[in-house]
Amino acid sequence: MIFSNGGKDLLLLALALALVVNLALIGFRNIRYVVCAELDDANSRLILNVRNLMARSLTQVSIGYDRVSIAPCETLKFPGMNAYQGYQIKKEGVVVGYLLTDHFTWDDQARKVRKFMAELAGRVKQ
Repeated sequence: MIFSNGGKDLLLLALALALVVNLALIGFRNIRYVVCAELDDANSRLILNVRNLMARSLTQVSIGYDRVSIAPCETLKFPGMNAYQGYQIKKEGVVVGYLLTDHFTWDDQARKVRKFMAELAGRVKQ
């Protein structure tokens, strides 16, 4: 029955399935990614550029060192895809963004993120 009209039904089914999977993935992994992070020692602030998948917007967030908390985290695992590992950056208990160590937004990310987090840990009181 699927192949009775030259496979058009099979193609439509595959396209619908791909659409559903992509929408589920975007909704499932729609977190605020830290794409740029800077330490502003002159003003004792952490400056972050964050974005999410849905809005595709870039927002700059500035947080005083005394209000920042960091914790290791892992993103939710989507079937057939790995979970990302990194750090949750919070401002007074509210998640501002996720700085991921193994995500495409960082070049040579693992080494740079570890170095940055070591520098940040020296300035933030946990």
